[in-house]
Amino acid sequence: MGFWLSYCFWYISRGFVKIR
Repeated sequence: MGFWLSYCFWYISRGFVKIR
């Protein structure tokens, strides 16, 4: 479960930086 949470967080973080 922690793995998925970390993956989601990383994906969102990457997308956020991409948008900015």
